[in-house]
Amino acid sequence: MSVLNLNSNVVVVEKANNVRRETCSYVLESNIIGREDDKNKIISLLRQSHENQQVSVVAIVGIGGLGKTALAQLVYNDEEVQNLFEKRMWVCVSDNFDVKTILKNIMESLTNRKFDDTLSLQNLQNMLRDNLTGKKYLLVLDDIWNKSNEKWDQLTTYLMRDAQGSKIVVTTRSESVAQTMGVSSPYVLNGLTPQESWRLLKTVITYGNEKQGVSRTLESIGEKIAEKCKGVPLAIRSLGGILQSKREEREWIEVLQGDFWKLCEDKDSILPVLRLSYYNLSPQQRQCFAYCSLFPQDWKFMKDELIQMWMAQGYLDGSVEKQCMKDVGNQFVNIFLKNSFFQDATMNYHGDIDGFKMHDLMHDLATQVAGNDCCYLDSKAKRCLGRPVHVSLKWDAFCMLESLDSSRLRTLIMLDSNSEKVDEEELSVISNFKYLRVLRLVTSRHHSKLVGSIQKLKHLRHLNLSKRDGLKSHPKFISNLVCLQTINLLMNDDDKIEHTTTQGFDFVQLAFSTHKYN
Repeated sequence: MSVLNLNSNVVVVEKANNVRRETCSYVLESNIIGREDDKNKIISLLRQSHENQQVSVVAIVGIGGLGKTALAQLVYNDEEVQNLFEKRMWVCVSDNFDVKTILKNIMESLTNRKFDDTLSLQNLQNMLRDNLTGKKYLLVLDDIWNKSNEKWDQLTTYLMRDAQGSKIVVTTRSESVAQTMGVSSPYVLNGLTPQESWRLLKTVITYGNEKQGVSRTLESIGEKIAEKCKGVPLAIRSLGGILQSKREEREWIEVLQGDFWKLCEDKDSILPVLRLSYYNLSPQQRQCFAYCSLFPQDWKFMKDELIQMWMAQGYLDGSVEKQCMKDVGNQFVNIFLKNSFFQDATMNYHGDIDGFKMHDLMHDLATQVAGNDCCYLDSKAKRCLGRPVHVSLKWDAFCMLESLDSSRLRTLIMLDSNSEKVDEEELSVISNFKYLRVLRLVTSRHHSKLVGSIQKLKHLRHLNLSKRDGLKSHPKFISNLVCLQTINLLMNDDDKIEHTTTQGFDFVQLAFSTHKYN
């Protein structure tokens, strides 16, 4: 990295391609309470043979926040299940039931490799056949919303071939979705018992320290609070995070008698409970949480980049006196994980948290509190409501950028790499957003054409470019971005950037990632 000829204020962080590992199907069994019996019943269903079916489907059905995904994770990682199947795959589908995307994600789970979005359906089919033919496999499709028989039938044509004894486990909120998949008798997941609910609440309150008890008075109140949660673990964990810092009887009674319980009953939803946890955050933490609504459901957040985006927006300024913003950001992440705003944390090989996800109900809450300030656009979007400050979009919605108020936009995030249909003139619209603080582009093309647009963004603080060509021949444009704090470049191993200077930077972190393209 010495070829960059950086000044003394610049910190260079080199990231290797082996730091990140995928553990989205992993869960700590010690964190799950009251699901052992459910796990054993699902495993019993997986043992059953179906002579008339190459592949049979097991559906776990329950309301949001009940723990369907956690139960599926317990089953998936059980030692008996691992020995029962030759291949195991985990795919979170959410509300976008796109067959090609699902097949690509199946292959990524199967091979632990990343595949390009432009890979054809035929190629995916061939790879799937090569890897699964004659193999007994387990496939978990988490969080299914699709009710289209046609789409399900299309997917199963690629999966149900010469795979006797294989199983597909799906999790869904809807029994009608299970019926679409041909499951007449789904496994309906019930809530925790009052005793299990209190045990979970107490575990959260005491940080898992069984030796640390609570007074009899507080225990009596806590049992009533736990029972009001109707056995929903996400609600219990959320309230537990609030009660951790409360030791007065009066404070616990306020939670027990709160008006939000009536809203839960009226709306048949735990969102009012989650909203109470949101209001328990500091103003800066609320801003950071709402900002996460920019990303689609089941998005895997990479911790370092999310903190860099928060820094760029000024959300971490002055939160804690004499503490650097990155440390404050890490504290916020830990608070969000502790209070179940984030979940499914993954670790790097140094044992540090490097990624996490949001429960879809927490994502719903973030979307609500963000209002029209944050906007996510894809091909389904017909228009953008209000005058958003922060926008994320897929390339097939790129044409909608012209309709935005350029004077308000502070964040522009491209979420996918399928940019082949965007030409040079369309890309020039980026230069209109002169007050951008965050720009994230995931594309393998056009960087040489983008240089002119990007160097006009004088207020830019965070820049993330994934590249294969173009940037190394135009490095000097970086020195024009005088407010830049962080820049992430995804490069091939043999890429080099020629000499450049970084005049005017107060602090710049250049994060270089080496990555081999498939």
